[in-house]
Amino acid sequence: EKDCSVSAFSMAGGKLSMATTCQFGPGMDFAGEFVGTYQPTSFDLHGVMRAKGNNPVSVEASMSARRVGDCRA
Repeated sequence: EKDCSVSAFSMAGGKLSMATTCQFGPGMDFAGEFVGTYQPTSFDLHGVMRAKGNNPVSVEASMSARRVGDCRA
């Protein structure tokens, strides 16, 4: 069972940042940093999760999104 928490979050002036910590099991502690930009109809986000301790695992991801129109009823 995973357990994650947000230790810092900021979203202002078109910029966002977040720091997280997650535990995915015994010896599987990760720290994450995410940064990005946003506008009223779009956002770009980049994040890195790194294992703490002696395990050199990391996961890096980027995502972009934009509004394409109203949802169908």
